[in-house]
Amino acid sequence: MSEVEKPLRHVGKPWGYEEVLVENKDYRVKRIVIKPMHRTSLHLHRRKTETLIFPKITYSEVRFTKSKEDLYRSVASITHKVTHIPPGTRHRLCSENDLTETEIIEISHGRDGDVVRVEDDYGRAKPRTWSVKRGINLKRLRELADEKTPSYEIAKKLGVSSAVVNKWRLRLNLPKPKRGQPKEGIR
Repeated sequence: MSEVEKPLRHVGKPWGYEEVLVENKDYRVKRIVIKPMHRTSLHLHRRKTETLIFPKITYSEVRFTKSKEDLYRSVASITHKVTHIPPGTRHRLCSENDLTETEIIEISHGRDGDVVRVEDDYGRAKPRTWSVKRGINLKRLRELADEKTPSYEIAKKLGVSSAVVNKWRLRLNLPKPKRGQPKEGIR
């Protein structure tokens, strides 16, 4: 491999590894390698868009979940198959091949830290209860957040700003108060 072809970063994963090939403010290109008979977590991204390219002849499976129905899209013995994954789509990559690794090229727009794990074979899908970075009790936030309670009231109870509450409401996919709802006692 020449100096130009070396990956920027190699990231080990329990199911295989990722190599970041190109990264800039607009997009990221990664080479994803999944070990035989392994799979990624069932996850979604709130803002990140992914396009997957299967460059080799392999049998893989991309699992999409919409509402309560599971939809499976198989990529079998096809080179250069392209699959687009819009934000909010639950998906999982599986290597159903028991002999060789599955290689996928991912082109994405958005942040890598945008992942929400729903299910994981390696125990990484645990719900967060405390954000050390912001000092906010996420378990308490989940209890307080509903469609009627404004963020500023929750912020007072948690001792943080309403901007922090709004950010975590978005990250945790908690209901936001509907605009234009009159407060009780005001007409």
